[in-house]
Amino acid sequence: MTYNESVIDRFWSKINCKGDDDCWNWQGGKHSFGYGVLGRGRRGEGLVRANRLAWELTYGPIPDGMCVLHKCDNPSCVNPKHLFLGTRADNNLDAKQKGRTQPPPIKRGSNNCRAKLTEVQVAELRARYMAGLPPKRKGRRAFTEQLAAEFGIDRSQVNNIVARRQWR
Repeated sequence: MTYNESVIDRFWSKINCKGDDDCWNWQGGKHSFGYGVLGRGRRGEGLVRANRLAWELTYGPIPDGMCVLHKCDNPSCVNPKHLFLGTRADNNLDAKQKGRTQPPPIKRGSNNCRAKLTEVQVAELRARYMAGLPPKRKGRRAFTEQLAAEFGIDRSQVNNIVARRQWR
């Protein structure tokens, strides 16, 4: 892709260069994942990622199907020395080798930000349910509604906690 002089001038004006081997951090607009972006010049021509533009200005066109990857793992870096070409598979392998593919740990129990109860409250709710459980036809719904009101949760949540569908 060829770029006009105004795009190239805007590109260089948005780089914070420290040294040849340091990251050159993009100071312009950024994609949601932190990659620098720049308008191609005219309305409707879209955006180009700054790291791809840096590669093309330094080394030439990027072959079809190839990605511009970062050695430094800094998405806003546009230093051509920190960039290399690879496929999506190469990118996934690089991320895996550098430990960037770990899923966030699942927060269980009261560590979950949406939890309304603590582990102690859940144990108390289960004990009270088992101790005060009326026969099926005689007031079980009223009993679970009473427990739900006391613990500040919904009646269906009481049933799910007791049946261990929640708070296993």
